[in-house]
Amino acid sequence: MPDQSWLDRYETIRRQLDATVDFARYFTESAIGEVTVDVLPLGDLHLPTGQIVACDPMTELEDAKPYIQTVPPGVYPVQTCIIPSEEHGDRYACVHVRISDAKPLRYECGMTGTEKIDEPIESGDFYGFGVDAGVGCVTDARTRDEAVAYTRQLVDAGDLEEWETPFEEALAENAKTHPKYQTEYGDWVNWTVPDTDDNVIVTTSGWGDGYYATYFAYAEDGTICGLYVPYILIEEEEQLGEDEA
Repeated sequence: MPDQSWLDRYETIRRQLDATVDFARYFTESAIGEVTVDVLPLGDLHLPTGQIVACDPMTELEDAKPYIQTVPPGVYPVQTCIIPSEEHGDRYACVHVRISDAKPLRYECGMTGTEKIDEPIESGDFYGFGVDAGVGCVTDARTRDEAVAYTRQLVDAGDLEEWETPFEEALAENAKTHPKYQTEYGDWVNWTVPDTDDNVIVTTSGWGDGYYATYFAYAEDGTICGLYVPYILIEEEEQLGEDEA
């Protein structure tokens, strides 16, 4: 938990970090401007504590911190917005965890309490997590610990190299079972830690490595109705294409 001085400073900048994009549109419309999109269900996500972690699971899972924003423990459906493209390959633009059916009123940047927030906030600024292996994940803090412990067991038993995780094989296997919008190496997987009910949802991260925010959607009554991890801001991609043209 961050100290009081951090929390006091955060309250002064909290609304400045809200997203200006309505991410719910990515999952309710067939196109954003001229960009065609589709929705791919990824199954349910078990959040036993309601403390959410988002990170690159190949490189940062052990060190990833949960967000200070929390949701009621439960099981929630997850989907991803896809930008289908024969030219560039199908791109995973945004992951959505649906907490309730309420309409999002605003999108608040997910914070872990470890961010350095002393600098002035400018329009478009956000805090997030780094991706170095081309994938991101959403999971629960308890599941993070279970997944890390399971990976250590595999490494200690000689079944994995120090630099490997269970996700590489799981992604490839899932691509065989669910080939839609996937390459042979796998672009998503809903992976359950063996001997538990807890799972990690992994997807490719838009155009690949980078720095990405997580946003908690708040309904009119002040409750969190969803979580969004945007890997591609489709409106910006469309504007970039127009500028290049």
